[in-house]
Amino acid sequence: MKSLILLFLCLANISLYAQINQLNNGSCWVEQSDLNIKYVDFSTKTQAVLPEDIHYQFVDFFNEKIIEAYFECYSGGHRFLLTTLDKNGQENCVWANISEDEIEILESFPLLPNHRGPCVGYIKGKRIIGVSDREKFQKFFNSANLSDKYEMEWINSNTFLITDLRADDFSPFSNLDFIEYIEFDVNTGIQGDVFKLK
Repeated sequence: MKSLILLFLCLANISLYAQINQLNNGSCWVEQSDLNIKYVDFSTKTQAVLPEDIHYQFVDFFNEKIIEAYFECYSGGHRFLLTTLDKNGQENCVWANISEDEIEILESFPLLPNHRGPCVGYIKGKRIIGVSDREKFQKFFNSANLSDKYEMEWINSNTFLITDLRADDFSPFSNLDFIEYIEFDVNTGIQGDVFKLK
């Protein structure tokens, strides 16, 4: 561990004015200056000095613009949480590993609407629906012949997960008196401490 700390301090060439941010009880150190982003992850024994223009590299590689970026450190390692905008105007939540010579996309989801802070995405084509009357819902589902387009899985007595097999359209379930709520099926979200990057 001492050698990693020395490596980080020497290779990263940390300025006297830069602030090192310790995350997850010191498992990771991250620092951002006007020139670069530096991090060390003691649990995975990795470190990197990334150029400040990582945003431009991301656009070049994936054709998506980074709107907001966070560095996350958790018990199993680290990752970057990126809110991006693709060429079609869709905001996405991208989880990535970024090193000095590689950008690896771990997961990419549509961004949860109206979400602020470290990105949280939702699984497209899936919703969690709560019902007040299971029997009424079952009758509606069967009578409207929805089984060709939707797959249904009961989670508990009054909640189910529904999957749109063709698109992301859940309008047939709107404005029904026995449906209490329709929620996005979100990804697992934040697992550790986060640091917002400029």
